[in-house]
Amino acid sequence: MKGVQRSSNDGKPLLGLFLFGKMPTITVPKEETKKETKEESEVALVGKLQKFWREAEEGNASWVDRAIKNYDFYCGKQWDPKTLAALKKERRPALTINHILPTVNLLSGMERENRNDIKVYPMKGGTAIHADVFTGLSKHSMDKSNGEFEQSMQFLDGGIGGKGWIGLDISYEKDPINGDITIERDSSFDIKEDPNAKTYDLNKSAKYIIRYYWG
Repeated sequence: MKGVQRSSNDGKPLLGLFLFGKMPTITVPKEETKKETKEESEVALVGKLQKFWREAEEGNASWVDRAIKNYDFYCGKQWDPKTLAALKKERRPALTINHILPTVNLLSGMERENRNDIKVYPMKGGTAIHADVFTGLSKHSMDKSNGEFEQSMQFLDGGIGGKGWIGLDISYEKDPINGDITIERDSSFDIKEDPNAKTYDLNKSAKYIIRYYWG
């Protein structure tokens, strides 16, 4: 997996692109091949990233519209704007009895009460000792990052909008030498996956995942 991302940009959204698998290659006759310069390679790469970005934005646009409505309904904003304006003009109250919020919160509470524990098992010649070490390291990283709460927020996002994301990264802010593993819930609106992916596991069929960064 290759990652391409840009640094801080004064509060503007930044783009992070994660490419899965090998990039497609184009075979041309020998007489037409030529050695690309560094500048030409960078221009070609930028063009490909822009194509992926446009493709992801267009492919996920319908989900974004639905998700915004889902979050509005969860928060109690369930009236159509035109109907709400008409009621306001007539000085009539717009009563909202929100059955969605307690139902989703009930599911979220069930997830919090039944969290899964982390356990690494030895496979393909691995030893139980190494598996126990990895189990301890995984739990330590979860504890330092409040990973259980981040996962619960991810679950809540999935219950409301249909998608939830967890970001696993390495932060060098406190430990510039070794770094610290961080586990954070990412907003579903900041992630744009390949709309042409055919499998639930994006590692199998997605060419990329785009993540917006805010600097």
